[in-house]
Amino acid sequence: GQGKAPKKPSKMWYRTTPVELNDVKLDAQNIVSDKEITKFKFTVTNNTDHFIIVKPQECSFKSIHGESKPNDKKRIIVRPLDSQNKVIDVSNVNSPTMHEFNFSYNVSGLYKSNNGVKAELPDYLIPATQNVIEYDDFRIDLISAYLQSNTQWRCKFKVTYTGKGLGVVEPRKISARTQGGGMLSNNGGEKAFALERGETENFLVYISSNMPIVIVWNDAFKSCDLVKSDPMVLQFNYDPSAK
Repeated sequence: GQGKAPKKPSKMWYRTTPVELNDVKLDAQNIVSDKEITKFKFTVTNNTDHFIIVKPQECSFKSIHGESKPNDKKRIIVRPLDSQNKVIDVSNVNSPTMHEFNFSYNVSGLYKSNNGVKAELPDYLIPATQNVIEYDDFRIDLISAYLQSNTQWRCKFKVTYTGKGLGVVEPRKISARTQGGGMLSNNGGEKAFALERGETENFLVYISSNMPIVIVWNDAFKSCDLVKSDPMVLQFNYDPSAK
């Protein structure tokens, strides 16, 4: 007769092999499952000059018992040439269980931003005569602008993306101009970030001058479309030595 199936431990640990395409690499660490929950640390590495987006609601766990969606629905945004970690989990109670010797995480909600279209924002005088700029797919609110030690302007802005795709903001590309026409660089070091429709983010601009200046936005704001990538699959295999 057939032998009995091996008994499953109450807590199971797994190993996986990273999956990599030209654009992105996916990996998982600390993969563990019991009767209550399956979870792991999910790492997305972006090998491109564009933003990578992972939408968990379009991804799924699959085992011999069926398919389940991750608990956390918040999307993962990975900057160009950067990595992002996030704990992914799924409840094993009252749903198809992942507490098996083998299962997979199918990453179907993987997107890459395209080159996008630059927002044509008008130059902005500091000290300001208006506090809001609304052009194309962006709204920019001036929160504060003042001189620090009478040597540089510290300007804090809030940006809201109103478009349908992905709003990409690169604060380092912002510069300024003196009233005499001389160009001034932005001393701020804030990294690029991306916003979906209705989302907001604050950013700072530092300009060395104690005279009135004109903020020049250059191509710091772009509205991009999201292009869906082919699905990628991480296969998890039980390994008692993987604790």
